[in-house]
Amino acid sequence: MEKQAELDLSSDVSWKQFYSKPSVRRRVLIVITLAFLSQSTGNLVINNYADEWNRGSTLWSNLGYDAFTQLCFQAGYITISPIFNVIGSGLADHLGRPTLLFIDLAGCMTCVTVETAMAALSTARQARIGQAWLLACYTTCGDVFVFVFVSEIFPSNLRAKGSIVAYTANALTNLVYLQVAPTAFAHIHRRFFLLFISITACGLVWIYFFVPETKGIALEELAEIFGDCRSRPH
Repeated sequence: MEKQAELDLSSDVSWKQFYSKPSVRRRVLIVITLAFLSQSTGNLVINNYADEWNRGSTLWSNLGYDAFTQLCFQAGYITISPIFNVIGSGLADHLGRPTLLFIDLAGCMTCVTVETAMAALSTARQARIGQAWLLACYTTCGDVFVFVFVSEIFPSNLRAKGSIVAYTANALTNLVYLQVAPTAFAHIHRRFFLLFISITACGLVWIYFFVPETKGIALEELAEIFGDCRSRPH
């Protein structure tokens, strides 16, 4: 541990490492993709824009929900998310990181599919159940996984900057989706959700092949997984 700390202190901590070193580039591509996928589940779009405020004809209104109930959905999301986050944090060390994210994306994809179908059929009860399961899947698995994984895969000297990359990718993905959602709903309506279903399906395949398992591996030993060109201190 002491030798690892000494090595980290003497290592280059500049942003140059993020594009010049292959092992760090691999980490960067993984965390950016993970941040993108975690926000491509459709959770924030459904939570923020399902009601298409500026069009007067809202998803939840069409399903029979009044303004008070729609606000309850928003409040419920914010209130119970930390509870599921705690549960997800506990599951991370039992199920493994890729498995947890796989469950998240598969669950969210199923929920958005159900949500889209029920919106087409104007079936309120099933749509409400779909939204509840979407919230549970995302906050238990996806909302937790990305930031746990990011804090593990970067070496100590680059971990802070690696986290910045992940948070930035997360925020930019949200920005794009939330900006285009009103226009998308106005022109293609519920078919906009097909975008999230398609991306999530592709993400499941990508996770299987490209996301390494870091469960039970010391932070100082991850260099071997990512092929860092340095010897591991003993």
